Amino acid sequence: MESFVEFVTDKRIIECLCRKRASEAGKRHDAHHRHALSSDKKIPDVSHIVYSLTPPRRQWIHLGEKGRLTAALGGRRQTISTEERTYRSVLWTIMRDMENASDAPYLQELKSFIRGLKDRIQDPEYSIETPRTIPILKKRKDGAKDEYRPICLFENLYDAIIIILSNRYLSKLFDGYFYEDSLAFRPKRRFHGKIVTTFHHDAISLITNYLEHNRGRSIYVAECDMQKFYDTVNHEVVREEFSKLITLSREDNPGICFDEITHIFNSYLDCYNFTECVWRKNTDTDYWEQNGVENGMFGWVKEYQTRADSPRAKMPDVGVPQGGAISGLIANIVINRVDGVISKKLHHDNDLYVRYCDDMLLLSTNKRRCGRLFRLYTKEIKKAKLMPHPRGTLEFGTSDYWNTKTKPVYKWVQNDLISGSRWIGFVGYEMNRMGEIRIRKASLKKEKRKQRKVINDIFSLTYRKHRVNDKSMTQSYRSTLVSMAVGRVTLWNYQTLKNEYCWINGFRMLNDNPTVRMQIRDLDRCRNRVIRRARVGLARLDSIVGGTIAKEGDNPKNENKEQSPVDYYGKPFSYYYHFQKNLKDEMCD
Repeated sequence: MESFVEFVTDKRIIECLCRKRASEAGKRHDAHHRHALSSDKKIPDVSHIVYSLTPPRRQWIHLGEKGRLTAALGGRRQTISTEERTYRSVLWTIMRDMENASDAPYLQELKSFIRGLKDRIQDPEYSIETPRTIPILKKRKDGAKDEYRPICLFENLYDAIIIILSNRYLSKLFDGYFYEDSLAFRPKRRFHGKIVTTFHHDAISLITNYLEHNRGRSIYVAECDMQKFYDTVNHEVVREEFSKLITLSREDNPGICFDEITHIFNSYLDCYNFTECVWRKNTDTDYWEQNGVENGMFGWVKEYQTRADSPRAKMPDVGVPQGGAISGLIANIVINRVDGVISKKLHHDNDLYVRYCDDMLLLSTNKRRCGRLFRLYTKEIKKAKLMPHPRGTLEFGTSDYWNTKTKPVYKWVQNDLISGSRWIGFVGYEMNRMGEIRIRKASLKKEKRKQRKVINDIFSLTYRKHRVNDKSMTQSYRSTLVSMAVGRVTLWNYQTLKNEYCWINGFRMLNDNPTVRMQIRDLDRCRNRVIRRARVGLARLDSIVGGTIAKEGDNPKNENKEQSPVDYYGKPFSYYYHFQKNLKDEMCD
């Protein structure tokens, strides 16, 4: 293992910059797309310092067929994503210009940036700037202020790149000390005999294997989740656990200096605390006005709210930036000690303890042992100064049961719904004793809200006026809804497309059963209803560019207008078809 200074090479810095350039290109495209639909005559100015460090668009290398396509799947090669194409074009262009010793102006800026970044990571006085906090809607509340989630942006490009590289280095350095079945925010690693990057799907695979191994036995379950995890992480605990891991790393890597990465990690913690950076903003009316929020607030746990609002109470430094690359690693650092304590008490064939970030599931064939492990877990969590959700009452099958995030020991039953629960839930899925897997109700509701949000966002841009005709409007929301659901599907690739960045791929562990078939069909029906309502909304607009919304009850003058063809969202574009296709792909694998 090399030191962090050796890890931060020119190539890694350039790759991070190219990723940033591709991301900014996507934001710029979205901004211009919104401008094309809206009545705003001013073209949005979307600029970033990364543009001056990378080649102009006209100079980019054309990728050609080999650069634009993936390996053949089902006899047909597929096009890579737009962001990946941008990344490759920018990276290949920079590599070409550096190899040819080009005197392009951007190269001078780039080399200066690289020198400045390397100087910063070795500077003992370097500190990361406080990130900008953006409110993202989390929950609507009737009769009260809406709750928002604080997402942080590190606008200083030096800080952003250093944080990304620090996370990669520390993830690689610490990964061997983490519990194997901790699945979130881990690099590519050996996991149960295979070299993979673990996702939430792997949690379902572990539960499925455990269920199969204990098919005829009683199984008991306990669940636990943290309250406002990222907003309550105690800095003192983080530093203590980080120091232990660095000590282990020094023992396993003699001669390697970890001073620079330790300084950067501490600076990351110092740049943010929830009390000052977020909670105080609840009373800052200018902040909410600048972010276009009329009735919003940031939530927190009641204990910290009371202490933060008391002038005499001493408030500890708590909270890490949501959106910062190192924050996910911090979750594993803080709970790693808890994982170690629990894993030593497991009976490997009879117990399963799996964790995804701050969400934990415990299964055991022995009720008493399951209870002991659950009590031990909650005890260790409190030692780490984290706050689990309060335990709920186990009224099986009620809404209170499903809304409770921390559940003490209960029996996982097949039919006897009085003594236990037929379904258990974890990472967006639910599973019963027969091995049937369905989607959590909250996940379905979230996807339906996203469908409606697509239409609402587009129509909010065109209120009273719109700069394009109805067909362009229709094409915009149709393509957005389809790509969000099943990917960039066309009539020529829908049979061989490998779904990646879309909703259906986030639930690829679903198996075929009556419940999930009903759920998936309901998503298709909901999307079709949303599209029909959008068509009605367009009918109330004058189709002439720059028209206004008709008064309620008026009929648009469209006697000479062509009737729109009937929309078809069946086999090529439906959730249900791609759900079935994923099942076939899994069987082939």
